[in-house]
Formats: sequence, structure tokens, C-alpha cells
Amino acid sequence: MKKQLAAFTIAECVLALLVTAMVALAASWGMHSAVKISHQNLREPAAWYHFLLEMESPKRQLVLRKVTHIGVDEIELTSRLNHKDYVLACSNHFIIYLRGPHHGYLPLYGPVARGGFHYRQLDSQRVLVEVINYEGQTHRAVLCFARPEHQNKGH
Repeated sequence: MKKQLAAFTIAECVLALLVTAMVALAASWGMHSAVKISHQNLREPAAWYHFLLEMESPKRQLVLRKVTHIGVDEIELTSRLNHKDYVLACSNHFIIYLRGPHHGYLPLYGPVARGGFHYRQLDSQRVLVEVINYEGQTHRAVLCFARPEHQNKGH
């Protein structure tokens, strides 16, 4: 008489591998979502406030010159400190940047959604900025730029 060895059938092995793969995939998706949410929750507001602080920084003292909506949407600025001209715009790669006088640039915020950078001049110093990021979240703020030097002399 032959002794029969206890073993799993091929169907049982395939089923066990399938269940293991599904559990691993669910765990992977859960971890990816948790990491994405935690990074987004920390980085997104910080990046937005960094953008606002850079634009209103006393180290730059940017003065609003002109808001353009014809052709390329741009905000033209001048620094009261070094008297150089700068442009705030959104690149083709959906990054908001500050371009300097010699075409160097400082990336400030992004990525934004296609067509997600809007602004409106409120008065001689203030611009309402609205940004829709790549996840569809909307941020709004009023940027208050420095007064032009000729306005400071009388006040």
C-alpha cells in the first residue's frame, strides 16, 4: 500500500497566491493614498503661503506697474530696492514664476491646472490672485505690493 502524502492542490495554491496578491495590492494603494494625502496636506498650504510671502517680501519691495491680459497674462513689477523690472506669469509647464530682468526666473508655485492662474487689479497696489492647483483646489489672496516711491514722499 502506498502512503499518500498530504499536500495542497494546484487550485488551492493559485487561490492562496491570488488572495495574497489582492491583499498586497490593497495595502499598496492604501499606503500610496495616505502618503499622498499627508504630503499634500503639509506641502500645499506651505507652498501657497511661500508664494504670497515672496511676492510681498520687504526684501524685494515689488511695486505694481501693469497688469496685462492681452496675449500673455502677466503682472509687471519693479523693485524699489534695485529698480529692476520683473514679470509674474505662469509657464507652459503650469508653474507660476517671477522672471527677472535678464530672463532668469524664480519658480514660486505649482503646478497649477491648465488656465488655473487668474488675477485682477484692484487698485494701484493690490491684485486679487486666484490659483487652481492640479488637484482642483482653489486658493485666493489679495497681494499688496509696495507703494511707488513718488507716493511715499507725500505721506
